[in-house]
This record gives sequence, structure tokens and C-alpha cells, in this order.
Amino acid sequence: MMNFEAYRNKDPYPVHPDRPLRPNFKNATPAELRRYADAVEKYEREMVGFKLRRNEWDKTQSQLEVCFKIDAIREAGLEGHPKAVQCWEKAWRLGKGNGNCSVLDWLMEFAEVAL
Repeated sequence: MMNFEAYRNKDPYPVHPDRPLRPNFKNATPAELRRYADAVEKYEREMVGFKLRRNEWDKTQSQLEVCFKIDAIREAGLEGHPKAVQCWEKAWRLGKGNGNCSVLDWLMEFAEVAL
């Protein structure tokens, strides 16, 4: 039995910063325009940090998915089987939306046919 929690990213997904609201440029005062320009600069700085954190999260998630793939193929008894990659890809496509447990269920179904 697989421990699916081992393949879950422990870090929360990074929070996207809020984009500042545009003022009505026709009626805006210079002070309002300055506040908007400052808010845009702050937003752009926050976006740089957000993108770095998101890329790090995505990298960790990709590594966890590779580990899950290897362990799931082994669990299904398809390790070294010539059709293992095809079975995995189809199981991933059909089950990913419902989580890793569903992917493994599909992979087990395909393994019965392949073996």
C-alpha cells in the first residue's frame, strides 16, 4: 500500500500579489497618479518574488511526481515492462484530476491487461 502523503508538496502554493486598481486617468489628481505608480512598482517587485517562489514550488512538485511515477510503476508490477510508460501516461491522463490514488487505480487496471 502506497503512502500518498509522501508525494504531496508540504509547502503551500505561493500567494499571487494583488494588482493595483487603475484610477480614472481623466479625473485623477497628480497625488492619485503617484500613488498608483508607486503601487505598480511595489506590485512588480512582489511579482518577482512570487515567480521565484512559484518556480521553486513547481520544481519540488515535479520531483514528487517523478518519485510517484517510479513508485507507482513498481507497485503495479510494471517495472521493466516494455509497455510501462504507455500505461503510466494513460493512467496519468485519466486519473490526475482525481489525485494520485486514482492514477494508481488506473495504472493497476492497465497492468492487469499488460501482464
